[in-house]
Amino acid sequence: DLPQGRAFTDVGLAAMHTALPDPDQNAFLLFRSSPFGSISHAYADQNAFALEAYGEPLVIASGYYQLYGHPHHTQWTWQTKASNAVLVDGEGQSTRDWNARGRLLAFDTTAAADYALGDAHEAYAGRLERFLRHVLFLRPLHTGGLPVVVIRDDLAAARPATFQFLLHALEPMAVDGDARRLTIRSGAVRCRVDFLEPTALTFDQHDRFPEAPFRPAP
Repeated sequence: DLPQGRAFTDVGLAAMHTALPDPDQNAFLLFRSSPFGSISHAYADQNAFALEAYGEPLVIASGYYQLYGHPHHTQWTWQTKASNAVLVDGEGQSTRDWNARGRLLAFDTTAAADYALGDAHEAYAGRLERFLRHVLFLRPLHTGGLPVVVIRDDLAAARPATFQFLLHALEPMAVDGDARRLTIRSGAVRCRVDFLEPTALTFDQHDRFPEAPFRPAP
């Protein structure tokens, strides 16, 4: 009798499931837009999301937290570039900043779908005038099909800018730039991602950290 979708507006999290009691049959999206900024154990990841399905991680929050303040921790894990969010001219949100806030403006849930709306423009230190991310999580109960996620970003920069839409996964993605499509895989599970806009889109994929994770001496 638990709801499949729930928003925790005080901390700025929205959770959306297809089969919450059964991990092997569940697809799960977690969306964050928090009023507490990027302080303490919170990172610069307003309007970011993560997705797993049927027990496999697909779109992940990347980076490791092994030693507090280790270069990998500060130069990657804390940063927006480690999350599934947006960079503006290659720059992310402010780190360690109470004022780098997000807000969950709306959340609605039904048996067939969840909808969340996050506002993250304050987190970008003046580089954005608007960053609304709409997330629609569809449970195709009537057709018996697979779950579908639709994400629409409404962005306005303070001056002409380029945007980077980030996705992270544990395995290399299969990228079809001409079709503006990529496929993420983990085990036997696949996630197909189609970019509908913008039409002028280029893809770049790599597995490089600016600083490697901490590895203790043998």
